Amino acid sequence: MNNPIDKNVQPFGKWSILIILVQLLFSFSANGESLDEIIEGAYGEIHNNTVYNTEMLEKYFAPTFSSGRDAGKSVYPSGDVNPKEGICADLIVRALRNAGIDLQKLVHLELLSDKKSYGVQTPDKYIDHRRVWILKTYFKRNWKSITKKLDDPEDWQSGDIVIWDIGSKQHLHIGIIGKIKRDDGFPYVIHNMRYVPFVFKGQTEEQDVLEGPKLSGIIVDKWKIIGHYRIK
Repeated sequence: MNNPIDKNVQPFGKWSILIILVQLLFSFSANGESLDEIIEGAYGEIHNNTVYNTEMLEKYFAPTFSSGRDAGKSVYPSGDVNPKEGICADLIVRALRNAGIDLQKLVHLELLSDKKSYGVQTPDKYIDHRRVWILKTYFKRNWKSITKKLDDPEDWQSGDIVIWDIGSKQHLHIGIIGKIKRDDGFPYVIHNMRYVPFVFKGQTEEQDVLEGPKLSGIIVDKWKIIGHYRIK
């Protein structure tokens, strides 16, 4: 006896294949555009001369800004601290927001649905997206994890997110791979680090810091790469 469903089944014809190919092409194009916008947003922080505010490591700064304007109250989603300053995580938040990716909203919604995986008891939609250890979990769950080894420069592409253990007991560090490359092919990183004489300007910049900060080409502080992620 024939299954009545069988007569409704259509062959996987050329038009179906064409539609799938168009969808895939659109998907790849959209990801490419997002990546370009992320990189553009990161360089925008350099052009903005965004200053590193060390007080933000210890004090709570409400995200009262949205689209560069101070709303006078905490903003969610699309909230930001003063766009003239920030910490390392703010570079990431702003770069991705330039591509229409709002980490404040995405991280908060994921925290609400799975606090255990993030090790958070009480989510705070105004600051959780600015904590690097939380961003590390978010990127691990939602972006493609790439090797942390510095064996092949081709593994390190512009727009990749890098997270380091810099030896601090309280804070991790985060940055975005830039376009400048060393003679050996490994890239510089766009990041924002507190002021250190002769090493860091205390504002967003693009530097040769994959292995750690250098003076005259010599590593003065070894950083451990603990996360390397790429948008899917």
